[in-house]
Amino acid sequence: MSGWQVTLLRPARNYLARLSANERTAILDSLEALSRDPFSAQLKPLKGRPEWSLRIGDRRALIRVEREARLFIVTRIGPRGDIYK
Repeated sequence: MSGWQVTLLRPARNYLARLSANERTAILDSLEALSRDPFSAQLKPLKGRPEWSLRIGDRRALIRVEREARLFIVTRIGPRGDIYK
């Protein structure tokens, strides 16, 4: 129905590659749910930055939203304390 796509940039893919299979699956499931129903997700805009933040447990995914292209671009994924630096 929604037709949104999720693209992971290299830093996000590299971070996922270092995680355990269970952690990686949880993050990818959250991103898939975002693409299916973007309006029910807990996306929060970041002040002073073009990205939005998606909470996934104790991690955050920084996402650029391209509304016209119906695309979520995951720029980085990481622990809450380090991701915003």
